Amino acid sequence: VVAELGRLPLTIGNLMALKVGDTLRLDVPVNGDVILRIDEQVLFRGQPTTAGTQLAIQVVERLSTKARSKTPGS
Repeated sequence: VVAELGRLPLTIGNLMALKVGDTLRLDVPVNGDVILRIDEQVLFRGQPTTAGTQLAIQVVERLSTKARSKTPGS
């Protein structure tokens, strides 16, 4: 299972220049959707949350075949 928090276009130069402590701004708000993929296929939509001291994803929607084909990046 892959939980996609967001996408960020970076040049190779910018990627190679990253250092510890740098912050990457994603293209989604803090309360934005997380896309869950299995074998490159988008199956669920979720919300970031926590479970005790761990980061977690709460599944909020199972995507239909039609909705999956319209999801960006799929």
